[in-house]
Amino acid sequence: MKKYITAFLILFSGIFTCLFAQTAYVMPDKWYDNIVYANDNNTKIPLETKFNVTFDEKAVTIRVKLQDHYVQNLKNLPKGTDNVWPRGENIEIFLDPGRTCSNYQQIAVGANNDRWDKRWLKKTKTSWTAKTKITSNGWETEIRLPYSDEGMVKPQLGDTWGFNLCRNVINPQNNGRYFSTWAHVGAVFNRPDKFGKLIFGDPDLAKKSQLAKVRKELKKLTVELKQKGLYQHFAARIKMLGVNGSEIDIRDIKDEMLVLEKLKGL
Repeated sequence: MKKYITAFLILFSGIFTCLFAQTAYVMPDKWYDNIVYANDNNTKIPLETKFNVTFDEKAVTIRVKLQDHYVQNLKNLPKGTDNVWPRGENIEIFLDPGRTCSNYQQIAVGANNDRWDKRWLKKTKTSWTAKTKITSNGWETEIRLPYSDEGMVKPQLGDTWGFNLCRNVINPQNNGRYFSTWAHVGAVFNRPDKFGKLIFGDPDLAKKSQLAKVRKELKKLTVELKQKGLYQHFAARIKMLGVNGSEIDIRDIKDEMLVLEKLKGL
């Protein structure tokens, strides 16, 4: 009994964290710029850093614009190459399609267009691209991530993915550097349970689409719960989720149902 209760508490501590995350909508002309220090998630970094995410039938596109006070140093970086950790200024992007809070992709792009992909460590081929250029006050990049690459899926309107964008700043004047992040993950970036939410579509359309999906799943879940004699335990929550629920809420109930099944010996 004790071990099941412990598992229950650990499971839902992660889900609870997932519910309260930064949110970005995938839509044209919507930019986000609240990039904070990794070791102080309450303080915004001094260098302007903003991103925009859009999607079409074949890929997700992430555009990033980054202010930098040492443009000449960026120009002096060696020509970009693949399969190396970026030399000099760079960004990291974390994507968790379906917001599993466990399975995610990680890539990095440098100001000189160095590219790195966690999947390449397993010799997995990918076809994503990065178009990077130095500007008068920094650098910018446009990253296109096709759904055909391993670990990617084609999103639907209203879908939610886990997402984070991190910037690794290097100050050549004093050999100093610092790390920054959009999602409040702290100093360790590989924490998918703390990634922000990337929601596909503008807020109103995305909410309507998401709610339609939730109601459809709730009907299936209600049938299953009644068959297992567990419906009354969740009845009030199911009613509430039919008005304002998310895919994470559905997953929450399903996971709790599994724990209850273990406790009851079903």
